[in-house]
Amino acid sequence: MPALNNERDSQTEELRYELKTSCPAYQLARVHAWVVSHPGAFKKAFPPRWVNNVYFDTWEYDSLNDHLEGIEKHQKLRLRWYGPSYKQIQHAYLELKQRMNRVGRKDVQVLDCDFDLEKLTWSEIMAALKAGCDEHFSPIILSVRPVLISRFYREYYVTADGETRLTLDYHLQSFDQRFSRFPNIRYSTPLLDDLIVEVKSGVETADRLSRLLANFPFRFDKYSKYVSSLQSILD
Repeated sequence: MPALNNERDSQTEELRYELKTSCPAYQLARVHAWVVSHPGAFKKAFPPRWVNNVYFDTWEYDSLNDHLEGIEKHQKLRLRWYGPSYKQIQHAYLELKQRMNRVGRKDVQVLDCDFDLEKLTWSEIMAALKAGCDEHFSPIILSVRPVLISRFYREYYVTADGETRLTLDYHLQSFDQRFSRFPNIRYSTPLLDDLIVEVKSGVETADRLSRLLANFPFRFDKYSKYVSSLQSILD
């Protein structure tokens, strides 16, 4: 697998604990105040930026249903790229995110691609992805279809000791792709104006998470942007 560059928000493939919570976006100032004053001395780890994704699922919605049914081990496939444009895909990554309860890891492949979503069909994009991915991702691409385009704005923080990462995601937008021959980048799905907070820590330092989160103003549990957005579409 090609080496990852330093623009990724995670550069490792190791197992890590991942905890998330969501709250109304108007609480952003309150969350910022908590981050700045936290005894873990969070500092900015990377400049904020737009994160863009295409989420894939099977025709039977295996990823969605496994999450909703509380299956301990589940996975989802996405295509991710960074920057203000969600219409032009460049310097993208295929990511197979796998979770066992609250422990997760990612298989990642860097792609050399340049897709203009205003000019290509999904069939052309999927064929190009299959041709460009390795033998690990190739059979997975054949078993899924594009379901959702999602984007959000992300802020990055890390504790002073570098052991725990925290991200703040907001301005979430989603576009339903289930019945579109061409990518739907025009008609977004109405969503709640949420702020998603996520903390990540290596398994060996996970015992510190409970202490770090003890004075956080919201309860951490689990949250999936893919599941939340798709539920808004299906409801």
